[in-house]
This record gives sequence, C-alpha cells and structure tokens, in this order.
Amino acid sequence: SFYSNYDPQIKILEQILLSRKILSLKLNYNSFNQIQLKDKMSKSPDNVLFFLDKLIDKIKPKCVEELKILAEIKWKDLENFKK
Repeated sequence: SFYSNYDPQIKILEQILLSRKILSLKLNYNSFNQIQLKDKMSKSPDNVLFFLDKLIDKIKPKCVEELKILAEIKWKDLENFKK
C-alpha cells in the first residue's frame, strides 16, 4: 500500500531536518537556508522574501485582471451548459 511506508519516511525526513539544524548551529548560522544561500546571488532568506514580496506587488494587478477574464469565460461556459 502507498501509506505503508509513510511513518519510516517521515522519521527519516525529521532526522534530516534535525541534522541540518545541528549543522547550521555548529557553523554559527541560524538556519540551513542561510548556509545554502550565502554563496548565491540572493545571499539570505530575507533577501529572497523581499524579492518575492516585490514580485507579488508587481504582478498582482495583472493576475487579478486575468482571473477576472477567466471567471467571465467560466460563467459563460456554465450558462451554455445550463441551456
């Protein structure tokens, strides 16, 4: 069954996360994310979140507009389906 191996897999993942946390603390980082990002362009988790927030601000109006169009199309489909 699909779920028969669920618990052992969760335990392994929890151990991996704990090991990452221990490693980060031993290397004087607050999180494993900081280790992973230090050599990347973003440099820190805070920079990634800042970038994502700015991206959301920029694309949200267009997304809302496109969702309205999709909703209109769907309503028309529903009206035609009822006929």
